[in-house]
Amino acid sequence: MAKNTQQNSSFSKGLFSGNPAQILETIEQIRAMGNITVITDLLDLYCVSGDDSVKQAITQCLFDIKNQHAAQIMISAITQKKYTAIKTMLLESMWQSGLDYSNHAQEIILIICNDSFENALEAFTILETIEESLAKHERVHYAEMISLASSTKTSSHKQLLMQAIEMLA
Repeated sequence: MAKNTQQNSSFSKGLFSGNPAQILETIEQIRAMGNITVITDLLDLYCVSGDDSVKQAITQCLFDIKNQHAAQIMISAITQKKYTAIKTMLLESMWQSGLDYSNHAQEIILIICNDSFENALEAFTILETIEESLAKHERVHYAEMISLASSTKTSSHKQLLMQAIEMLA
């Protein structure tokens, strides 16, 4: 346990070193090891970094996550105000990683219904990856939620909602 704490501390120091080469090297180490305990550090760095290569490296690292325990961390992140500015990237990384978000279907549905069209589109892609694993009663419930939300949406968002209902039917 002490080794993991020491390693995480080392990763945090590397990520926030201010040295772009060291930051990129640390991100690559995290990516190679599949360490999910520093995801929030990666997200915090993404929010403050002005370096596009650092942001791209973080995005690629998130795309490569294969540890199912990361799903809860990502769901938590998309609900936090401090990550609002990067929510679209977070949602994209969620479907790109291929993790199973079926236990978080309600959160995904709420994004489809209530967020911006861009975020809804990314969440729709997540729904496409999990919809077959949802029980019939869940599918019906979520389709009803989406149907209610569709009455207040504009044409492109409304069309996306109708596609989600059709997918769940």
